[in-house]
Amino acid sequence: MVIIEIDALDAISSKIRSARVMLGLSQGTLARMAGVSQSTIARLEKDSKRLNPSYMMVYHIADVLNSVSNKQGVDNMQIKELMNKKLIFAGPDDNIRKVLKIMRENDYSQIPVISNGKVIGTVHEKDILELIGSKSAKVREIMSTPLPEVDESTKIRMVKPILEEWGAVLVKGKRGIVGIFTIFDLLKALK
Repeated sequence: MVIIEIDALDAISSKIRSARVMLGLSQGTLARMAGVSQSTIARLEKDSKRLNPSYMMVYHIADVLNSVSNKQGVDNMQIKELMNKKLIFAGPDDNIRKVLKIMRENDYSQIPVISNGKVIGTVHEKDILELIGSKSAKVREIMSTPLPEVDESTKIRMVKPILEEWGAVLVKGKRGIVGIFTIFDLLKALK
């Protein structure tokens, strides 16, 4: 009884080559990522029967390609696909204790401040911690610059540099701010 046909290895080899080319990886780059030699990748793609690769080697190379594909897949997604649609805003006259409670309950590290339908600032955890002893401090006293805003069709790869600087961006749609996207949202998508 034949369980695995020898032709199946040829099919796997061509799939590895197709995936490598589609992802824009050279044989050398894939080899370094998979911990094999470039000549091993070349032989695997050309004449897998002569190479006689182990299952673990082929599995590992496929796993590396899948990891690259997943990462590139997230980079090419639009921010609206991954954004958090649950928006919570603070008002400029809100008490900081109230805002801190909201941040704790929702596990947020920053909250946009809105006045008359327009984002006018941001409250960050660190800003609140500086005034935690004050019972009457208002958001307007500690808020900082508003978070950057990006269009909902923006690709994740374009937002990454902004996240490094700001930690979050507000997402604009046709009807105004429709979501928020944070470093935490990005990390969840990359898992």
